[in-house]
Amino acid sequence: MPSTTVKFYRQALINSLYSFITEQYIDSQIVEGYLAHRKGETNGTIAVTFDSGSILKIVSSMFGEDITELNNEIADAVGELTNMISGQARRKLEEDGKLFEAAIPSVVTGANHEITHITEGPIIAIPFHTEAGNFTIEICLES
Repeated sequence: MPSTTVKFYRQALINSLYSFITEQYIDSQIVEGYLAHRKGETNGTIAVTFDSGSILKIVSSMFGEDITELNNEIADAVGELTNMISGQARRKLEEDGKLFEAAIPSVVTGANHEITHITEGPIIAIPFHTEAGNFTIEICLES
């Protein structure tokens, strides 16, 4: 997969280098947004995980001020980013005739945590790199 560079908000440049499929949850970052989607017979989950450097840079760019520590504003921003990413994914899936109902995202902060996708199936992981750190988007859809 070719590298993709996008400008996120004001200054955060983000590169997606590749994507891969895994059978298990593989990311263990500092801040994570997690959202379950339901639709009739099909369910799906999305997890967006950030290391501290990447989320501090992204939220600093969003707010237009230098954010230097993880706090409740960061957790709220992760929930909002998870909603935004999920909403874009749902719109693309709707174009293919697949409708999903969103839930309220859960946000977990702190080191050494793991969230398991509640759906059965392979996990598509898309890691991203910023000048300040990394984050990963994971999607798991039931067959």
